[in-house]
Amino acid sequence: MHTSDWIALSSAIISLLGVFATSIFSMLLWKATKRSTKAAEESAIAALASTRIAENMEDQKAKLALALKSQYLVELKRQSMDIMVELNKIKFQKLKNSRFFNKSAEPNIPPVYIAELFDAQDRYIINGAWLKLDTYLFNNWEEVEPREEYRKLKFGIDEPIHMGEVDDLLKTFREVFDMK
Repeated sequence: MHTSDWIALSSAIISLLGVFATSIFSMLLWKATKRSTKAAEESAIAALASTRIAENMEDQKAKLALALKSQYLVELKRQSMDIMVELNKIKFQKLKNSRFFNKSAEPNIPPVYIAELFDAQDRYIINGAWLKLDTYLFNNWEEVEPREEYRKLKFGIDEPIHMGEVDDLLKTFREVFDMK
């Protein structure tokens, strides 16, 4: 064999080794691409599941907020009705019964729930009603003792002005009672 034959043979062997190596690398690259595609598909499925879980949690949170608001509205309406009953007693007895049930000048709902569950207009109505009640109680009634069930009327109250305040409070608490 001549040198040229050896060179041709070596060139052919090197070419075969190159084709073989390229085939192996191509196959490995194809398998890696296939695994990568499968991982991407699984990741997309996981992302979709995560999105559905988040949406479900948001729906549950919205349902809970709606249920809480509904329950707190019942409590606000009950408390408003109690206050309106007391105010109507005063209105129709024209101060002859100089006692006022010792109602709280705050709603029976934690302020954080009023802030979270009610819109700005509802918060204005709720907070305004109890602020008016607090002012009314401060200006017109005094506590006999902190644990007493009733307050007594302050001395020297002007009846027409007082009845106007009672009418205004009745209107205000009617707004709370009519909230939806």
